[in-house]
Amino acid sequence: MVYKPKGRRFYKVKFKFQGQTIHRSTQATNAKTAHSIEEQIRAELVRGNWGIFEKKSAPTLADFLKHDFLPYTESKFQTTPKILAYYRDGVKRLTKSELGSLRLDQITDQHARQFEAGSSKLKPTTINCGLRTVRRSLYLACDWESLIGSRRSLWQRASGRGTAC
Repeated sequence: MVYKPKGRRFYKVKFKFQGQTIHRSTQATNAKTAHSIEEQIRAELVRGNWGIFEKKSAPTLADFLKHDFLPYTESKFQTTPKILAYYRDGVKRLTKSELGSLRLDQITDQHARQFEAGSSKLKPTTINCGLRTVRRSLYLACDWESLIGSRRSLWQRASGRGTAC
């Protein structure tokens, strides 16, 4: 089945193969191309080429922040230097902390609490800056498919949406 989610640019395919549900983005913007991509995917699966679905491992938080998140914030917030400085400060604190060495798919609310406890000498607003930066980067990682399996619900449950106070 080829469909275009509401409000999205690209078509997606969803079908069952040997009892397993295959759900992929086609990166195609028109239905005809999306249907041909679906046929290609099905043909590869019939040939036994499961390598097309190998999951790439999630990057570490520090790598994602440096290579993806910071360039995004620098382009998005060019006209608002205070927001840009805010996110830069959050990235600086996070890359120096233990959170920076964790892969994106490993970060839980427990790690956020450890970050909070390790930064207890700082002001609550400074701690919240780091926590908000983590939350925003995880949202973007989910949207950009750098993070397989959404952490949104886990992070939102993290006592008070992941804020220190």
